[in-house]
Amino acid sequence: MVTAFRAQGGVVAIGEIGYDEQTELEDKYFRAQLALARDLQLPVMVHTPHRDKKRGTSRSMDVCEEMGIDPSWVVIDHNNEETVAETLDRGYWAGFSIYPSTKMGNARMVELLKQYGGIASSWIAPATGASRIASVWPRRRNWPASTASTRTSFTR
Repeated sequence: MVTAFRAQGGVVAIGEIGYDEQTELEDKYFRAQLALARDLQLPVMVHTPHRDKKRGTSRSMDVCEEMGIDPSWVVIDHNNEETVAETLDRGYWAGFSIYPSTKMGNARMVELLKQYGGIASSWIAPATGASRIASVWPRRRNWPASTASTRTSFTR
C-alpha cells in the first residue's frame, strides 16, 4: 500500500517507527519498515521507547545501520538528556517532543540547546504535537524531487 502511495508522490517519509517494549516481534517489523524506507529511498522518523530509553535508542541506531540506512536520513525522536549525545555523535538528527507538563519542558530543552549548541544545534529539531514531520525534514539535493518540496528547509 505504501508503495502505491509513493508512486503518486504522497509519501514523504517512513515513520514514526521503532520500539516500545523492544521485543523480537517489534524488531522484525522495525527491520521490515527500514527495508521499505531504504528501498523507496525515503527518510525515516524513529520513535524511541519510553522505558529503557537509552538502550532502546542505541539499539534503534544499531539496527538502522545494520539495515544500510544513512544516519543523515534518520530523525531519532523523543530524545532526552541521556540519549542526545549518542544520537548526535552517530550522525543522526535529534528530535525532541516538547510537552511541558508531562515530558520535556521548555527549560530542559533550552539547557540541551545550550549544551549542544553551535554546529550541533542545526541537527536538533524541537517540535510539539503532530506537526513534527513538516518542521523536521531538511531539504536535501539527493532526495527525490517529489519529497523535497514538502519539507521545511534548514541547513547544517
